[in-house]
Amino acid sequence: MAQLGNITAENMDLASLARPILAEFNREFDESVGVYTLKEDYRICSCRIESSKLMRGVFSIGTIRPLTRGASGRAILAYLPEETIDHLLGQNPQNPFTTKEKLKDVRDRGVAISLGELEAGLVTVAAPIFNAKSEVAGCMFIVAPSVRADYNVIEKMSEATRRHAAELSHLLGYAT
Repeated sequence: MAQLGNITAENMDLASLARPILAEFNREFDESVGVYTLKEDYRICSCRIESSKLMRGVFSIGTIRPLTRGASGRAILAYLPEETIDHLLGQNPQNPFTTKEKLKDVRDRGVAISLGELEAGLVTVAAPIFNAKSEVAGCMFIVAPSVRADYNVIEKMSEATRRHAAELSHLLGYAT
């Protein structure tokens, strides 16, 4: 419990900056949205707003996930130093979801997309968040049931995720 308290305190500024942006993002789609923060070799959910719909992605603040799985993990991992990427990918070389090619795609598109990778039936779109030192600090994401996320919706969510992540990055001092 003490570890969760320390992590929560460390992410308080990011979470307080993210909340109004996430509220607007949530209003656009009424889907669950949130922020994962980079912590060593993993990501931790530091802020979230759930959809008001009955069928939704549910996740808790403090949830810890690997960087090598899911759209949110790839959105962060793609912008880490090459040696970190090699180290993390080397831990699970058979991982079909995260490869150097897929990380390049994330950098080219500015978003990562997961279609049921961590949870069948859920679509996740995530975009990186950068700090004042131009380092990846985490990612912003949106999660929706696949029955509500066809190609056109995923494209709209991708554009909105990039836009809102860029807005938060700007508030953190990132200059493009």
